[in-house]
Amino acid sequence: MRRLYATDDNTSAITFTSRPIDIGEKVTVEITEYRSRSSEDGRGVVILGLTTEDPSTLSQDDLPPCVIDLTAQTNYWARRVKGKFVGSGDTLTFYLDKDGNLTYTLKDVVDEVHLCDIPTDKPLWAILDMDG
Repeated sequence: MRRLYATDDNTSAITFTSRPIDIGEKVTVEITEYRSRSSEDGRGVVILGLTTEDPSTLSQDDLPPCVIDLTAQTNYWARRVKGKFVGSGDTLTFYLDKDGNLTYTLKDVVDEVHLCDIPTDKPLWAILDMDG
């Protein structure tokens, strides 16, 4: 995973996979530590997405505070994982199928289709952003 900080004070980070994900490859991310700035219970929202933009070509200056702001560009797809707050100890698993559906499992939500119609003809890197 490659983390780029989106603010000068290093409080907001957008994280990319270090290589493109393969179709059908299950990627699992364990939240080992999460400190929320706005939630008393230490939990926040996870934003999950994909991009055709190679993150090794990006710099901190290329990124907004939230990855959602990048979705206005044609090579970024991301949205908040609906209705689920995450915190330390949670595990998120996701994969992209051959039809361009990004599916995730988090807590009691199993195989929820998150994003649809993502083109699979180019390399795709996963993106994670924690909001909270």
